[in-house]
Amino acid sequence: MAKDFKVLQADIGSIGRPVLDIELHEHAHQIWYEATRRAFLNKSLLFIVINDKIVSAPSVNGGPITGGRLQIAGDFNMEQIQQMIDGVKKRAPKAINEN
Repeated sequence: MAKDFKVLQADIGSIGRPVLDIELHEHAHQIWYEATRRAFLNKSLLFIVINDKIVSAPSVNGGPITGGRLQIAGDFNMEQIQQMIDGVKKRAPKAINEN
């Protein structure tokens, strides 16, 4: 949910492609952990949906993700990353900081 995002930031990832860095509010850390735990145990994909569109569907290979930080990478340009940020901010403008 949009209110779960604390920070959304466009960045350049390790392979030189645009990425969306996300930090979750503390109350969402456990939700994210449980979602990634289930995906890992079931060997299923984890669908990441922003603005009613699936933007990424990664598998979780290394175990559940803790700490409330994640990165969405794919075949995106900076304009598409910014559109994702803008769409999330529309849903919860006071809950999100953009760095």
